[in-house]
Amino acid sequence: MTIRQLQRALDQLSNDASLQRLWRLDRAAALDCLPLTAAQRSALGAADIGLLHVLGVGGQRLLAFAAFVGLSEDEALARMRDGERQHGPVRAGAYGEADAIGDAARDDAQ
Repeated sequence: MTIRQLQRALDQLSNDASLQRLWRLDRAAALDCLPLTAAQRSALGAADIGLLHVLGVGGQRLLAFAAFVGLSEDEALARMRDGERQHGPVRAGAYGEADAIGDAARDDAQ
């Protein structure tokens, strides 16, 4: 599953009332409805905002998901920072690509 598909899964969870109800009743069953890799399923199921951030999920989607699971914006932002410390740099998505472009530019300059 690509980062785009993970982001779509988060969008679906943010916008689909029946999926939200299922999540609240049986999180594992809700996750079964989404095409996720094992790592993505684990991060989403644990509501691990930091790991989802490192996997490349964008900030707005993460803040919406954080609110859905009962976290404040400040808590979500702190978990994003903690995720980078715990899991390393952002691996994919806009931030990951920006890092790769920056690395390439630094390599060209040397």
